[in-house]
Amino acid sequence: KNLAASLLYAGINMQPETYLANAIIKLLLKMLLLIPFTVTLPAMDLVVIWWAVNSFFADIGSAQKMVKEKREQIERELPRFVETIEQQLHSNRNILVILIGYKSIAGEAFRNELELTIADMQSGIPEQALVRMEARVNSIMMSEIVRGLLAVMRGDNGVMHFSMLAIDFKKQERQQLNMIAVKRPDGLKVFNYLVLAGFFITLVVPIAMYLMDLLHQMAG
Repeated sequence: KNLAASLLYAGINMQPETYLANAIIKLLLKMLLLIPFTVTLPAMDLVVIWWAVNSFFADIGSAQKMVKEKREQIERELPRFVETIEQQLHSNRNILVILIGYKSIAGEAFRNELELTIADMQSGIPEQALVRMEARVNSIMMSEIVRGLLAVMRGDNGVMHFSMLAIDFKKQERQQLNMIAVKRPDGLKVFNYLVLAGFFITLVVPIAMYLMDLLHQMAG
């Protein structure tokens, strides 16, 4: 059931049994390479096994990876979404109207989620539609938002709740940006080394050529 939910949320149009069968077939096909390597180069057997097993787990986890990426895309947008809700609640208490209004400026991943939730709210019980959205996204941030939306639909003011959420989400956003900034210099070290190597090459090569010419002149 978990795999079926992940495949559905990731947009993979495949049954869990078919998904697992494809991964197993790929594993067996890669294992067939053991036959020629065992005869010609037995030392490569461990490499083939490692590659096949590692690829198998990558195939199995691809749906979860897509779900995680989609959730992260949505979470990056939630701080702005919370600020919009806070502002709208001062003049509008209709949650469905607020969601419809935000859909037009939402990112692709969140817009698709809002379209599904809005259709669900219009055709069924709005509270249950919000709970189903919370379950699909499976995010602590989204759970806090849904809890506030449900409270508003039950008659609570909700402005203070979303005001506090906006502050908390902004803090989380800054922390994530700081983590990205800290990691980025490590990723740039390789390029720094390449630039440094290029600098030394452009400096050393002319000097070496000059010295070689000078030696030839002295030898002559």
